[in-house]
Amino acid sequence: SRPALDFDEFGQYINALNNDVRQNKRAVQVTAMPAHPGSRETQQLEAEAELRANLIRQIEYRSNAASGAYTTMFEDAVQRSYGALRIIAEYVHAESFDQELIIQPIYNPDQLTVDAEALDPTGADMRHCFYDEWWSKADFRRQFGETHALLEMHASAAPMWVREDSIRVSEYWSVTTTQELLYLVRNRQSGETRAVLKRDMGADPLPEGFEVARERRADVPRVRKRLTNGYEWLAADVEWPGRFIPFVVCLGKVLYVDEGGGSKRELQSYIRKARGPAMLYNYEL
Repeated sequence: SRPALDFDEFGQYINALNNDVRQNKRAVQVTAMPAHPGSRETQQLEAEAELRANLIRQIEYRSNAASGAYTTMFEDAVQRSYGALRIIAEYVHAESFDQELIIQPIYNPDQLTVDAEALDPTGADMRHCFYDEWWSKADFRRQFGETHALLEMHASAAPMWVREDSIRVSEYWSVTTTQELLYLVRNRQSGETRAVLKRDMGADPLPEGFEVARERRADVPRVRKRLTNGYEWLAADVEWPGRFIPFVVCLGKVLYVDEGGGSKRELQSYIRKARGPAMLYNYEL
């Protein structure tokens, strides 16, 4: 229990690595994968890739992602072995129904509890996750209309979820997969094809000049979000219009270590192996 000196010998290396990322800003790139270079189909793919790249660039610019979410996620991975960001849909302004995508930083990655069985380093294969936030009780009542008596009951049933003036609200995201019929619809005149789910076609017959060339069963993912306060589910489920849970993870060095009882995944930061030498260095000084 005696005082101990701690000499920072690694901050300079962490800062050098982080500053390199800040100077060489990261951005999403979209690349067309043409099957027949020079063909009309290739030109359409390249035009679509350019359009998507411009849309993503606009989202990154409006979100300040290069110096915000991307940098924060990387710095967390360097210093603590894991970082994350999220993608949300926000209304353009208070009097509009139009929405836009925002790439949002997660300043405390411990707010996100990732699927333990996910192996993809970006978290793309997550089947579920939790994202926790602390709300003031006033905001909670305004949003959900919960009474003071029910909050007191909640505090006794889930004490880790309630503080004196705040309450924890957790987003539970999950991916469920259903099998649906997928049609390959072909234009008899041009020969162009398009894949369409049966549910999207409805009960109407195909327009004249089109036919179903092939069909198969497809696994269609559905992403949903639910809110909980640790005591009950709040509000109704919200379906996310995408195939992946809208969180991106950045991991440090990933190792599989067997310390008895089978190998386990271990995440290491940029300076993880320097802990022992640093303790010895501080002790000697």
